Amino acid sequence: ASELTLLEDHVVVLGHGDVTEPLLETLDGETDLVVVTRDADAAAALDDAAVNVLTGDPADESVLRDARVGAASGVVVGSDDDARDVLAVIAAKSVAPDVRVVALANQGKHVEKLRSVGAEEVIDLRTIGGRLLGESVLDEEATTDPFAEE
Repeated sequence: ASELTLLEDHVVVLGHGDVTEPLLETLDGETDLVVVTRDADAAAALDDAAVNVLTGDPADESVLRDARVGAASGVVVGSDDDARDVLAVIAAKSVAPDVRVVALANQGKHVEKLRSVGAEEVIDLRTIGGRLLGESVLDEEATTDPFAEE
């Protein structure tokens, strides 16, 4: 945590799940990052990849203060557990009421819950995936990979 004391305008990622790696690849080189996860194995792998990581509960306000959520430009909440993510959004807003929080909903029925506790934007993973599948089957030219070479 002491190495993080100088960070400002960084992005804090709360939780680790299926979308974490693609998220980190997208943000790599764009901004400083701090990942907060309870998963010790994931934390070790992230540390080996030179990603700032704190092993702790993403819903623990003291851990979020160590991650400097109050000085962050934004927070991404995106584990594979929507219930834990709701608690992480609440904790982030408690520590830094004005920070922008974007959350992942693994199930569509949780979108409104994440919004109601303070997430400014909620990405519904299954809806986006379903739309891309539909577009791809109807249009052979459509791509599901925005980074694919043309």
